[in-house]
Amino acid sequence: MATETDASLGGGVLLGALSVAGALGMYVAQSQANTAYAFAAAVTLGVLAVGAFHVYD
Repeated sequence: MATETDASLGGGVLLGALSVAGALGMYVAQSQANTAYAFAAAVTLGVLAVGAFHVYD
């Protein structure tokens, strides 16, 4: 029976892709406030992506 999963890889890649989408949101934002929200989302999702690799390790 397998005891290891690829949950860290899948979760990390998913959150990393969402982080890149947040960074692209900074580029297309129309106002400075929306740019700030997109930056906050990108940084938060990036931190969660790194954490996902460590939680399931």
